[in-house]
Amino acid sequence: MTPGDTAVTRRGLLGSVAAVGGASLLADRATAQQNGTDWPELNVDAANTGHHERAQSFGNVSNDWTFDADGRVMRPPTVRDGTVYAGTDAGTVYAIDAAEGTEQWTFETGDSVKTSPAVYGGSVYVGSDDGNVYALDAATGDELWRVAGESWAQTSPTVVDGVVLAGNDSLFAADADTGEVLWRTDGPVDDTPAVADGRVYLAEDDEFLAYDLSTGERVWEQSLAAEGGMATTVADGRVYVPNGTGPVYAFDAETGEELWTFDGEGRFTAPVSVADGTVYAGTWDGIYLYAIDAATGEEAWSNEVSASISSAPIPAGDELIVATDELRGYDRETGEQRWSWENVGSRGGPIVVEDRCYVGDEIDGAVHALDPAPAESWPVPGFGVVSALAGLLGAGAVRRLLREGARRSRRPR
Repeated sequence: MTPGDTAVTRRGLLGSVAAVGGASLLADRATAQQNGTDWPELNVDAANTGHHERAQSFGNVSNDWTFDADGRVMRPPTVRDGTVYAGTDAGTVYAIDAAEGTEQWTFETGDSVKTSPAVYGGSVYVGSDDGNVYALDAATGDELWRVAGESWAQTSPTVVDGVVLAGNDSLFAADADTGEVLWRTDGPVDDTPAVADGRVYLAEDDEFLAYDLSTGERVWEQSLAAEGGMATTVADGRVYVPNGTGPVYAFDAETGEELWTFDGEGRFTAPVSVADGTVYAGTWDGIYLYAIDAATGEEAWSNEVSASISSAPIPAGDELIVATDELRGYDRETGEQRWSWENVGSRGGPIVVEDRCYVGDEIDGAVHALDPAPAESWPVPGFGVVSALAGLLGAGAVRRLLREGARRSRRPR
């Protein structure tokens, strides 16, 4: 470094920029909040796309905080309005402060929680292996209502227009405020449906079904080559179904016509994600990660990751973040691995909101909050220069430039 340069961490630098450009930075943060910085349900939205438009690349990650839970976190956490929600196989639902990693409240169910909580309108909806789907007050954790069943509730709830879709003995739709069941299907359900344009799409055993969201009436059905349909995803008029014992299917969302199938090495037991015309999918036993052209079903690239994948690969900027035996970042364009972090298991995440990644740990029983790894000795101009830039460009623009510079400096060469 030369005189006048200062070695700082990324967070420390951004804090100093905030001090000199407070008004601009506050405006930038307000815009971010208005545009949505939440991940309120499994795979972010009712369509299960797994793609948050504000998710950013990391280059590498560092741990901001770890919250130790009373059991393994078997599904990805969710986050809304500054609170992270997660369940454990000990039966506990946690609300955790997203900034500090401190406990806000807990709720005890009667058995393992193997669903991602959904957060909507001040309530948290979660299923438990005790057969109940619960509605909890998001601020206090108090129980508001429950829908009881005799079979375990392992379908992560989805909330659309005041209607909760969940499952225990079968898939049901309930009023989000009262818990009144509006309709039920006539068969068992284990996997999370996708919802788009007034239809509910569900893969179960060797069938793929479309229901009317308002009435629960079956619109159409298709057969799958083998049993084991998993959580479905809807994007751009197509529905994608990873078949737990077969290929990935693409169907026309309107008619149910089969458009293509993709056969990989192994079983697709995790939800897929979809972003920018590409489907991202991973296998459990074939230990491969795939990028597939969403329109044609042709392989764009594959990577033998040497570990099972059982949660959706998450697009984040130009990276794809995947939980295997460890958390990894891959180049979305080429499939090349860029970085890796600790062994957290493959079922608890990740989710990515802006430049923050949350992941459930099924190995040690925890929730981790991760940030882009700081450049420990990154030389930058003196704060007088940074202050001047903030005044000219706005602190938000300076922050984005510095983040990009840090990311590029960390990228493996």
